Amino acid sequence: LQRYRESISKANPPIRHVQQHGVDREMARIVSRCLAADPDQRFTNVQEILDRLDRRAEMRARRPLMLLGVLGPILLLLATSIYAARTIDRASEDTKEALREEAFSSNQLSAKYAARTLESELERYFRLTRDEINENDFRQSLSSALSDSQLQRDLKIISDQGTSERAQKMTQTRESILDAPARMELDGYLAERLSKYTSARTDSRIPRLASMFVTDSDGTIFGIAYDNPVTRDQNSAGRNYAYRTYFHGQKNDLPKDKLIDSITPLKQMHLSAAFQSTATGLWKVAISAPVHLSGDATGIPDAVFVVTINLGDFELLQGETGANQVAVLVEAREGPMRGTVLQHPYMETRHKQGKRNTGDPYKVDAGQMNDLLRKGLVDYRDPIAQAPEAEGYTGEWIAAMQPVRVPGEASFDSDSNHQADLLVLVQYRLSKVFAPVGEMRENLLWEGVAALVSILLVSGTLWFLVRRVGDERADRSRKLAAASDAAGDTEFSPKASTRDTSKPVPPGNLTETLQKPLGHGPD
Repeated sequence: LQRYRESISKANPPIRHVQQHGVDREMARIVSRCLAADPDQRFTNVQEILDRLDRRAEMRARRPLMLLGVLGPILLLLATSIYAARTIDRASEDTKEALREEAFSSNQLSAKYAARTLESELERYFRLTRDEINENDFRQSLSSALSDSQLQRDLKIISDQGTSERAQKMTQTRESILDAPARMELDGYLAERLSKYTSARTDSRIPRLASMFVTDSDGTIFGIAYDNPVTRDQNSAGRNYAYRTYFHGQKNDLPKDKLIDSITPLKQMHLSAAFQSTATGLWKVAISAPVHLSGDATGIPDAVFVVTINLGDFELLQGETGANQVAVLVEAREGPMRGTVLQHPYMETRHKQGKRNTGDPYKVDAGQMNDLLRKGLVDYRDPIAQAPEAEGYTGEWIAAMQPVRVPGEASFDSDSNHQADLLVLVQYRLSKVFAPVGEMRENLLWEGVAALVSILLVSGTLWFLVRRVGDERADRSRKLAAASDAAGDTEFSPKASTRDTSKPVPPGNLTETLQKPLGHGPD
C-alpha cells in the first residue's frame, strides 16, 4: 500500500478530463481536486463538492447577466464614442467652413482697402508728374536742351538707326550725348528735383521716386537723374526705349526691332507696365506724361517726362517675412507677364539684406488666378514659396484679389477712371485660420477620453462590488444550508472533518473514501 501511494504521488496528475470536450474550467477544477494525490488538496467532505457544484451552477446561471453587465456598457460607450467622434468631425468641418468664409470676407475687405490705398498713392504720383511738367524751370531747361544743335544732331543719329536694338550700337554718339553741356544742365535740374523725393524717405507723406528722366519725341533718353548714383556705363542717357510702354502708352512693350518712326508717343498721362530693375531685380512702374512746349496738346509732343517708382516703396505692400497676412501686387495685363508677382514682402526683405532678386519671375498660376477673380473662395498657394529661403510662405492660404484703378488719363481731375492692369492680392495663412478649430477639437477629444475612462472605472468598480456582494450572500446561504443539514443528519457532523486522514481507513462511506488516496486504475 505504501508503494502504491508513493507511485500515485510521483505520477503526473490526470489530465484526460481537462481535455474532454464539454468540460468547462470550473468542472475540471472540481474533478482535478477530487483526484489530487495529496489528501490536503482534496475536498474534506461531499458537502464541499456539492457547494462547489452549486456555486458553479450559480456562476453559469449569472454568466449571461455578467457578460451583459460588462459588454453592455462597453458597447454603449463604443456607440457613444463613434457618435461623439462623428459629431466632433462634423462640427469641426462646419466651423472650418464658417471660418474660411469669414476669413475670405475679411480678406476681401483688406484687399479693397489696400487697392483704394494704392489708388490714392498713384493719384499722388500722377499729381506729382503733372506738377513737375508744369514747372517753369523745367520747361526752360528742357527747351534749352532741345535747342542745342549738337544734341539735336546726336539724337537724330540715334533715331535714324531705325530700331532701338540697332541704336544701342551707336556708342560714339551716345558718348557725345553724355558729354553735351545742355544735357548735363538738364541732368542737374532733374537731380535737384529728384532729391526732394529722396532726401526724406522716412516721411510717408512725401512720394518716393527711383528716377526721373526725359525722352525726345523718338524715345531716346537725353536727361536723367537717379536716386542712387550710377556709373557712366549704366547711365541710360543716349539709349532709345521707344518700345517701352511709358513712351507709347500701350498695354505692353513692343518688340525691340520695331521701327522707331512707326511708334507714336503717348498723348495722355500713363501708368506703364511693370519692368524689372537690372540693378536690384525689383519691379518698377513708370508714370509718364507728354510735354508740349508750344502749349498745343494736339500734335506730337516735344518730349516725354517719366518718373519711376519702386513698387516696394508703396508702404501697404511692405510686410514682415513669414507674417500670417500678406499684401501682394500682381500683374494682370494679358500677355506673357500676366500673373507675375511684382511686389512681395519676401522681395523687400531680400533687398534690405542686400540680396538681388534674380531668376525667372514668380507667377500666380493662370487657372488659380481666374478662380480667384471669378469664384473668390479658393485655397491659394503662394508661388514665392518656391524661392530660396521662403519656407515661411509654404502651405495653403485664403486669398482675395481686388483690381486697382488709376486716374483717367484723358483728364486727371475728371471723375472718369479706367481699370488698371494691376491686382492687389491679400492672403491669409489657412493654418492660422483653422488653429482655433484644431485646439477645440483636441480639447474635445481629450475631454471625451477622460469621460470614457471615468465611466469605465466607475462601471468596473460597481461591477466588482456587485459581484463581491453577490458572492458573499451566496456563501452565507450555503453555510446556513450546511448548518441546517448538519443539525438534521449526524452522519455529516463537523467531527467528520476533523479526523486524522493520515491513517489508513478502510472504505466504509463516501466521505472516508474521498479522504483516501485515489488511484488511476479502473478502481
